[in-house]
Amino acid sequence: MLHVLGAGSIGCLFAHHIARAGLPITLLLRADALRAFDGVGRVVRCGDDVAACGAEQVDAAQGGGQQQIRNLLVTTK
Repeated sequence: MLHVLGAGSIGCLFAHHIARAGLPITLLLRADALRAFDGVGRVVRCGDDVAACGAEQVDAAQGGGQQQIRNLLVTTK
């Protein structure tokens, strides 16, 4: 499992291509971004192509999530 922190243009581009390769991927999102991602069906787009991705809410003030993260791709400024 690979997690992506930073679901902007670059993070979604990587997530899309990794998901299309058949690997499990999860975007780490704030609550508002997770609601928006749920609203589009938990898919990322690259042109006309779509790929399904998992998502998990993160809150930096609360600390870590439910599972241990072994592979993290950071795509933030």
